Amino acid sequence: MPKPKIGLIACQKKLPVVLHEHLIQKGYDVVVINFKEVHSLLKPNFSASLGQIGKIFRFLKKNQIQEIILAGAISRPDLWKLRFDWTGLGLALSIIPYLKKGDDALLRFVCGYIQKQGIKLRSISEICPELLMPHGVMSKNRPSQEQQRSIIFGCKLLNHLSAFDIGQSVAVSGEVVVGIETLEGTDRMIHHIGLIETARLGGLSKPVLIKIRKLKQSNLVDLPTIGIDTINSIIKAGFSGIALEAGGCILLDYDHVISLVNQHNLFLIGIKNDFHADKQEL
Repeated sequence: MPKPKIGLIACQKKLPVVLHEHLIQKGYDVVVINFKEVHSLLKPNFSASLGQIGKIFRFLKKNQIQEIILAGAISRPDLWKLRFDWTGLGLALSIIPYLKKGDDALLRFVCGYIQKQGIKLRSISEICPELLMPHGVMSKNRPSQEQQRSIIFGCKLLNHLSAFDIGQSVAVSGEVVVGIETLEGTDRMIHHIGLIETARLGGLSKPVLIKIRKLKQSNLVDLPTIGIDTINSIIKAGFSGIALEAGGCILLDYDHVISLVNQHNLFLIGIKNDFHADKQEL
């Protein structure tokens, strides 16, 4: 019986590498596709410019690839610097209004376009649920009552900000917002927090990183993801721990992450994002 075939659109960072390993273990025939403008850690079976959308769809059709999965980070493209084919040029003209909106709106449009071409998009949460953050405390340390209040406050804030399509992460100390993820991403937010002068923090406790999906976010792309690099960043910046949405965030390097979290007396907890205005407990 032939292996099921799937195209892996491999973008930046480690997630595509980990996902590739898991797909192979599950018995998939994985065809790696990357973009020439995007640095991928995986060696591709096929490569094209971000503007050569027609070329990519022709490759998928020729190789009878009816399902694809997208993984990894990608920056917003500068359309003026891309090499287009006719299909890509048509898509570029349609996508211009979405470049002025948040990431979720842009990605929803791209996903919809792909599916209209007869290609099925698979989500990581569906095909590799073992990569998702489990529910509960994963570390030796448990969040204190104050830190739990920070987590609840941060979740409520992110849920409110979902309407504005801003970000998936926030850093909170008590009920003071220390940082909010914007276009720069979580790593840059953490880095900036590490540079804040001690005097400006006014005796606040170490911040907590809260990372959840936007409300009504599609699971097909852009699931919040952390790995060992994020843990090293929060250690350097002086955080106390991390709360991730259970079943909604991807956790890479699980064993290494848990080991490092415990070594530095941080906490790591998976939470359900069911926070509304009057909820006061995890």
